[in-house]
Amino acid sequence: MTQPTAERRDRFDVAAMEGGAEGRRDPLSRRELQAVEAAVSTMVLRCQQERALGRLKDQLRVRRRRKLTQDPFDGADYVAMSEAVVQLCYAFGCGVIPRATPRWKIVEACAPYLQRWVTFYREPLQPDHILAYSLYRWASGETYESSTCNFGIGRAFGLIAGRDVTAALLRVFGEKIAWPTGLRKLVVLRAFADKGFPNCHGCIDCTHVYVDKPANAPSENYYDRKRRFSIVAQVVVDLDLRVLDVHMGYPRSCHDIRVLQLSSLSQRAEEGSLFRGPPVTLQFGVKTNGYVLANNGYPPSEWMVVPYRGINQHVDEERFDNKQKVARGAVERAFGRLKYHKGD
Repeated sequence: MTQPTAERRDRFDVAAMEGGAEGRRDPLSRRELQAVEAAVSTMVLRCQQERALGRLKDQLRVRRRRKLTQDPFDGADYVAMSEAVVQLCYAFGCGVIPRATPRWKIVEACAPYLQRWVTFYREPLQPDHILAYSLYRWASGETYESSTCNFGIGRAFGLIAGRDVTAALLRVFGEKIAWPTGLRKLVVLRAFADKGFPNCHGCIDCTHVYVDKPANAPSENYYDRKRRFSIVAQVVVDLDLRVLDVHMGYPRSCHDIRVLQLSSLSQRAEEGSLFRGPPVTLQFGVKTNGYVLANNGYPPSEWMVVPYRGINQHVDEERFDNKQKVARGAVERAFGRLKYHKGD
C-alpha cells in the first residue's frame, strides 16, 4: 500500500505545479494514509477468513452427507467398544488377565542370573535383550550369524547368551519338566485310557540333537549317518506333547538301550518309585502299577510296552500294534515340533 500512495502524492504535486491554482489539491496526510492502509488490510483479511470458513463448511457438509448415507453396519460400534474397554479394565482389576506378558514374567524370573556388571570398557546388555535374542534364536532356528545381526550383538556373545539363558531357565523353571502328579497325573492316565492303554504314563523314544563336537573328544563317537555331530536325547512325553522326563548328553554312538540303563528313569522304575499308583489289572490278567509305550528298539519289561511285530501276526496282535503305534506317535510329533523350532 505504500508504493501506490507515494505515486498518488507525486501525481497531485505535478498537477498542482502544471495547473497552478486550478490544479492544486490538498494531499493526504501520513495519518490518513495509514488509516486507509489499515482499512484495506482489514478487508482483505476478512475476505480470506470468510473464504476459508466457506471451504470448511463445505467439507463438513460433504462429510455429514457421507455419514448419513453410510450403512450402519459399516461403521464402528462405539457402544460395543466402550463396553469392551470397561470389561477389560474390570478383568485387569480382578486379576483375570495378567498385567505382565509371559515373556516379561520370564525376564523377571531370570534377570538375577543374566545381570552383568558395568565395567570401565563396556556397558553390558540388559537381561530382556539377552532373553529376547535367545528365544528368537530357538524359535526361528536361524544361524548365529544372521540372528546376532538382527539384535546388534556379536556371534561370540550369541553363543554365550544361549548358554547363559539355558542355565537360567533350568535353575528357575526346572520343575516344569517333571513326572505328572496329582490332578495332572489323572489327566494323563485318562487320556491314555481313552486310547486303549489304561494306567499308561507316557511315550518314550530317543532322538539326535546336533551339536558342535566337544573339544578333545573322538570325532567318530559323535559323527552320525548324516555327517554331522550329534548327541542322544531320551525324552518321555504325554499325549499333549508335554515333556515329562529328559536324559541326554551321550554321544551318537551310544545305543538307546544303553542310554536308558544309564538314566535315572530306569533306576526309579526298577526301584518302584516312578509308578506309585495302585496296581491295575489289564486284559489277560496282567497287573501293573504303570508303564510307558516304546518301540522295538527297547526290550519289553514290566514297565515298558513294545509292539509285537513279526510276520503272520494274529489279528489281535496286529490290532494292538496299530493302537500302540498311534498312541506312541505323540513322541514323534513332539520331536518334530522341537526340531522345527530349533532348526535341526
